[in-house]
Amino acid sequence: MNEWIPCTIINQNIIDAYELRQKECSILVTYKTRCGRLYVKQCICSFGRISKKLNGDIIAWMPLPKPYKEEYA
Repeated sequence: MNEWIPCTIINQNIIDAYELRQKECSILVTYKTRCGRLYVKQCICSFGRISKKLNGDIIAWMPLPKPYKEEYA
């Protein structure tokens, strides 16, 4: 099971995480608005840089979970 990973942000859209600096992938991010509300959004992360403009500060990220796979009896 995936866990949220707290992160440090460089500028407004670059996550300072070694795991993300090495590849391009889709991730989930949790961000906090100025009002204090928390939201989750899927973003493409290209070598640490987030593709979307978010209306708040990223506070954590996690890899996308693996797709559901049916088990046949």
